[in-house]
Amino acid sequence: MDTKLKIPSSPLLVGYALAFAVVVGVKLLARVGEVGYLLWLLSPTAWLLEACLNEPLAFEAGKGFVALQSPFIISAECAGANFFIISFLSVVLGFLHKSRWAVLPTLAVFGLLAYCLTVCVNVFRIVNILKFEQALSQASGFSSKVVHEAQGVFVYVSFLLLFYFSLHLFFKKPYEKLT
Repeated sequence: MDTKLKIPSSPLLVGYALAFAVVVGVKLLARVGEVGYLLWLLSPTAWLLEACLNEPLAFEAGKGFVALQSPFIISAECAGANFFIISFLSVVLGFLHKSRWAVLPTLAVFGLLAYCLTVCVNVFRIVNILKFEQALSQASGFSSKVVHEAQGVFVYVSFLLLFYFSLHLFFKKPYEKLT
């Protein structure tokens, strides 16, 4: 059994450092809490929600995207910045060392994957909350806020696991057993 600690190669260390910089940057943007700083996540989410719900959304500075026919707002807290950070870090830390491609293009692909996943999962989460929150709240006896948060956690964790295991299958060598 080999017990020596393997130090990643220089390109991998640069890749991990760049990923860390991306994470710190996104976290700083999210901490500010200004909707304008998170439009890169909120705008495509709002656009897809308009298509899914057939309901117009209007951007209001300081608030977010406001539904014109229903009482809901997609605010900075709904952007999914933390989910983006977790999904990006999970793919970088879990699979960057397995990639056969150069580090920078791989990071770009991983970032794009995490971004697309974040937008799609946010749309799924918001649509489900709008459709089922009231019924789940009444059936469970919990407040709407508790149901909203629990549903968000369930959706995020489920999709994160699905994302990770899908990538695990993608990067698995043909002769390797699934662990």
